[in-house]
Amino acid sequence: MVVRSLLVALVYLLPVGVVFALRARDERTLWEMAGDMPFAVAADMLLVLLLARFMVLDVAALASRALWLAGAGGALWRRRGRRPLVWPGALDARAALQVGVLALLALGLSLTLSRACAVWARAGHSPLVASLGGQRCPYNNVYGAGAATGLYYHFTGDVLASMLRAFSGDALHASLALSLAHDVLFALLGAELGLLAAALGLRRLAPAALVAGATLLAGPVTLLRESYRKVESGYSITNLFSLSFRPHEGLAFLLILGVIAVVLARLRDLRAGPIAVLALTDEASLALLAVGLAVLWLADGRMFGADRRAGALRLGALAGLVVLTLLLFVGALGRHAPGHAFAVVAPRSPGFLTSPIPFAMADGRRLALQDLWSVGLIGAAGLALALRPSRPLRLSVLFYGAILVPGVLALCCTEVDHAPAESHRWVTASFVIAPVLAASWLARAVEERGAGPALGGGAALLVYLGCGLGIASTVEWLASGVAERTCHRDQGFAGMASERFYDLDCRASTGARLAERPRPSYLDADGAYLYAGCRPTFLAGATASIHAVQVGKPLYGRAALEDLGRRLPPAETLAVACLGAPATSDAVCALVPGRAACAPAGAMFSVCEASSEVRAQILAALPSPAGRGR
Repeated sequence: MVVRSLLVALVYLLPVGVVFALRARDERTLWEMAGDMPFAVAADMLLVLLLARFMVLDVAALASRALWLAGAGGALWRRRGRRPLVWPGALDARAALQVGVLALLALGLSLTLSRACAVWARAGHSPLVASLGGQRCPYNNVYGAGAATGLYYHFTGDVLASMLRAFSGDALHASLALSLAHDVLFALLGAELGLLAAALGLRRLAPAALVAGATLLAGPVTLLRESYRKVESGYSITNLFSLSFRPHEGLAFLLILGVIAVVLARLRDLRAGPIAVLALTDEASLALLAVGLAVLWLADGRMFGADRRAGALRLGALAGLVVLTLLLFVGALGRHAPGHAFAVVAPRSPGFLTSPIPFAMADGRRLALQDLWSVGLIGAAGLALALRPSRPLRLSVLFYGAILVPGVLALCCTEVDHAPAESHRWVTASFVIAPVLAASWLARAVEERGAGPALGGGAALLVYLGCGLGIASTVEWLASGVAERTCHRDQGFAGMASERFYDLDCRASTGARLAERPRPSYLDADGAYLYAGCRPTFLAGATASIHAVQVGKPLYGRAALEDLGRRLPPAETLAVACLGAPATSDAVCALVPGRAACAPAGAMFSVCEASSEVRAQILAALPSPAGRGR
């Protein structure tokens, strides 16, 4: 699987290579290259989603690669003899080595958890990733059994993993595809941070690695918390490394850094790539970044154009692109998406996997400070440095404050959809951008005052303290074993071969094939995640959820069969996928042979077609109450 995974990753990275090659020229700046990488990833995602309006995602992913190659070939043909490909002069050997080393270090960091276990709701995301491969956009949720259950969700991370499965010929299990997506995104994040550090003048590996580490390991300060309370990092938020294993978050981090590359380039009067679209990936961060950009435009009318009107038109065009994206692909905020309840609450620590604690109690205030020390100290450093007469520095500090302050207020004083645990989303952008902005402030101070006074002053110490405490807390979370214990605890998988999903060949084991359409299916409880991570399905799932869309684990036994029966038209048969050998302990699979026609599905399963009459016979034979859930 290692070689196959490498080949799949290279196919995915094709657009990044194409954009780099076609835009490369001797005078191209590091800032522009740093803007290109997130742009290429975002453009590729939008292309695939657009194609998926007309064909299933598996086919759209493959067709997109043909289009990227055709586009690259056409562009090179038009340029022949006039503008040969050249390596950018700014990306010299030292800068290129820095970018490559940081990409490998970030990949190594990802691998510490991405193959050790399966973290962050894989029980729900794995069936969804496989189901998306056989659907057209806009998508339906995997839990719905064919009913019109729209996927009103930030689904781009799941789409990315489904693209990787398509590039493998649907041989990868969805759990491996999710981990591979995380690995690829972390390598891109390392490269992006390497480019940003080099653009800031950090041409030595050690300081560039510190900026990258301060970003990828950013998080709440938990060093002083009692050991028995260090269950999941902070109280109301988790560190970015842990959070990045949610499928959409790693992609969101990269797109957010793309925005920062554009902002910093504008501050230095340089050109940069377009701002990447976050509308389908991280809605809260998109809203806060929009606030930050609007504040910059108000502070400097020439920030995004020749004059205030030109800047307003450019920002308006970006807003129009966001609206068009939501109209085309829906997401959590698009047309027909359910409404969201928004409430203002008394100040509190909202809690992540725990209950809210009001600020009226000392614990509420203390835990909020521990969660926010890192970004707060960096903000204080920015305020101190902004006292100096430097327009670019003052504007970037203003941008940071315009994101941090509303984000903290929203974290502590608002509630969306009656779910305090979701409040953590409001400060994600602040944690991602803080180290890079802090490095830019110190780089500007070094230019103006020299290395000694700038790097040894009080503002620099606040930056060191803010970044260092966050890094140390995340390293402790990893080194203490809490990370891996949490990862295994929340894996959510049960049944046969659940420990082998990273080595499984779906085509051989389950008969998976490209572009298969999802079907309402009953799955053997002993092999449900094996099958649902390989073959597109619609499943019966538990209804209790804090989310607008149904998430969690599938149902089994009587409860699942009854739910599926209610959703299916009477004439439609239900696919019942059962393990072949060893003998299953699932009650439904024990009763279906002999009552329905069955056929092998790979080496491990057989799939039976259960008509409404067969389902009625099985329900009559099941003991009541039955229902078996895992």
